[in-house]
Amino acid sequence: PSSPTQDDDLAQRMESFSLSNRESLLVDIAQADIKVSADECHRSLFGKVVGDRSANWIGIKRSMTQIWRLSQPMEVKELEPNYFQFIFQSRDDLKRVSYGTNWTFENQYLILREWRSGLNSKHPCFQELNIWVQVVNVPLNWLSTDVGIKIGTVFKEVDNVVIANYGNHGGKFLRLLVTLDLMEPVPRCTKVRLGEEVVTISFKYEKLRNLCHYCGHIGHLEKGCFKKVDDIKARCLKEGQYGDWLRAPEGQYWASNNNFTSGSRSPPRSPSNSQHPSSPTHTENQDHRGSQASHEQQLIVHSAESNPALKSSTHGSSSSSHTALCKPLELSKAPIIQEEPSKPMEVETRILPLTIVSPPKATTTGQGKLTTWKRIGDKEGRLQRQDESPSQLQSTIISKKLGFEDRFSIADPQGLSGGLLLLWDHSVTILNMQASSFFIAVHFQISSSEPQWGVFVYLSTCRATRVTQWADLESVRHNWGNLWFVIGDWNDICSSADKRGRNSRLQSSFSGFNSFIRNMDMEEIMMLGHQFTWSNNRVADGLVEEKLDRGFGSIDWHHQFPNAKVLNKVASSSDHSILLMDAGQFKDRKAKRFHFDKRWVEKEGFLEIVTKAWSTPVSGTPFYRLKEKVKNTRAALLLWSSKFHSQNQLKIASLTQKLESLREQQTISNWEDWNSTRIELEKAHHTEELYWQQKARLNWLKQGDCNSRFFHAYTQQKRRQNAISRLITSRGEELTSKHAIQSHITEFYSTLFSTEGSWGGDSILHLIPKTIYEDMNTSLMQPVEEDEIKTALFSLPPEKAPGEDGMSAFFYQHL
Repeated sequence: PSSPTQDDDLAQRMESFSLSNRESLLVDIAQADIKVSADECHRSLFGKVVGDRSANWIGIKRSMTQIWRLSQPMEVKELEPNYFQFIFQSRDDLKRVSYGTNWTFENQYLILREWRSGLNSKHPCFQELNIWVQVVNVPLNWLSTDVGIKIGTVFKEVDNVVIANYGNHGGKFLRLLVTLDLMEPVPRCTKVRLGEEVVTISFKYEKLRNLCHYCGHIGHLEKGCFKKVDDIKARCLKEGQYGDWLRAPEGQYWASNNNFTSGSRSPPRSPSNSQHPSSPTHTENQDHRGSQASHEQQLIVHSAESNPALKSSTHGSSSSSHTALCKPLELSKAPIIQEEPSKPMEVETRILPLTIVSPPKATTTGQGKLTTWKRIGDKEGRLQRQDESPSQLQSTIISKKLGFEDRFSIADPQGLSGGLLLLWDHSVTILNMQASSFFIAVHFQISSSEPQWGVFVYLSTCRATRVTQWADLESVRHNWGNLWFVIGDWNDICSSADKRGRNSRLQSSFSGFNSFIRNMDMEEIMMLGHQFTWSNNRVADGLVEEKLDRGFGSIDWHHQFPNAKVLNKVASSSDHSILLMDAGQFKDRKAKRFHFDKRWVEKEGFLEIVTKAWSTPVSGTPFYRLKEKVKNTRAALLLWSSKFHSQNQLKIASLTQKLESLREQQTISNWEDWNSTRIELEKAHHTEELYWQQKARLNWLKQGDCNSRFFHAYTQQKRRQNAISRLITSRGEELTSKHAIQSHITEFYSTLFSTEGSWGGDSILHLIPKTIYEDMNTSLMQPVEEDEIKTALFSLPPEKAPGEDGMSAFFYQHL
């Protein structure tokens, strides 16, 4: 189908056409003619994916069907790229889905709207997004719903105002449910004035997705920002205006129990404008979108329909919103909030919300007593505090028995599934910790090593729940920095090779997990031992094995720990294997082979050293003399190179720091020093690139390509690919230990290139016809000439692996 833009262009062109009599006829239609299609539209939600990445129709249909858990089947039509029609069989399903806010697909917002006349993908209703905003830095004595309403004039509209707490005993802050104009950058701050006092407040957005850190628009990332490209061309680049600091911390928020009365929140607007004003509210991004919110909620809510002040202050134009960013907002005296003992109420429930667990203070012996929140099955459905859950009590007993007393953290199971227990010893310093229902993320440090994040996961067996959990992990990944690893039970596989037994899965079923891995920018840690980590423990044809457990690391983590591996250990009391991760910091020491370093040819004195060593007199056969000359040259190069050996990366860091210092001084007298330092730094970079290019042995990249990080990553990837972690012999025996693998390889090739005698050969050799005649044999038996040796040597790729003497073809070709 054509796009709305094409249709509009065609309509404009038709206005200038000279129409024939037949074309000028006016066709009349009746309501009965459109009854079927009109009914279908009124049973539909129209969704637009806000982003620069195309959403797949099959992926949309499968994912949203599983997430929404509809009572009856749903039909999905792709009207145009990233614009879909969801046709519901049940009106209740349609209402339940439309009341949910901020649905996402592949980390892009999916905006849903009900049908109205003239609705298409370019309709203004798809340029609006409802999102919760936290208002930061508001003085405590200013906290009131009226203040929140006035601050909300910065946005297009305000739908809800909540005075909330961080946790049960945290500080108060304002939360606003606002409507963002997607055609404008997200507001970052504003100024509020009360009398002579002016305060600058800032905004943080909850569950913020797909934000450009350059222009501040939602819908694309910085790498796809056209404004940045235009600013680069115009040489007016302005970076650092937006960033991850606009994201609100993932957490659990509680409504304050104040003297304000609670109202009813109207459902999120559709193009038909509040068709169901009396419908009950639903909490944002909840897992079961159909469950009604409790009437006991302590939300401070004012809807535009029921509060004239809110209605008048929120329906402003786009230009007035921008004015509010510069002009301070006028406030009257706000009432002082009288505190009462609060009853905790869960505002957002997405499976289980992320909670921030404070790290141990001035000690590495643990985080002390944990507080858990259990849902009590009463009419209100509130969360109530219990000092110790059964799982925590059991974890306390286990930790004491294992000698980890007061050094553990738990994520409670959901019924009979899930649950995590994390323990650590005295050598580990816990710096920070995050926990949810399916993962524990801990920022830790061992001795004086660099701090890193370790994330331990236990994902659901339900596909729809896993999709939500993947999105949650993607949203909190930025909290972990660049050095982190994730390990645990993923309850999913990447390919058919990860499963053995019974029916195989469709190839398309792996796309979700693989997309999540790509979005996380992580690589799998090499596993040693048995190929599979889970088994149903049945016999014969009923046996099924899968690789459900595995570990991943960030790119920087793999650079930091290139020899890391995960050991797969059998567990007799579980259907899952035990995973033991070894960071590989204590690598087996072995004698290093000599390898000619092609960086040496650019150093002064190289030719003199090689010429002197090669000219040393040696007596014996020609091959013996050649071998000794290479040996003497190798020894001379090792002795010579040790005099100027240095760590090139430290040299690069030192020169870079010196260059920055000279640039800040900005005096003409330092120009000569600055220029010489810059040239020396370029040489150091070039030397580092040559080293890693040689290690990577990439024949298809020319020498001098400035990408040493790429060469480094390629070298580490090649090492992991070339490593033999397990070997299956001809007898079907599986070998996993390093010693057993080495012994079997040696034995195999010793047998392959040896003979145990022969018999009966003479009786059949005369039957083989001659293919090499005397003249050919005479030519082949001629002595090898020097030109032939040189031609063969110079035809070798210079970066190919050297022989036992360590001299690559590059050494001989350069001389």
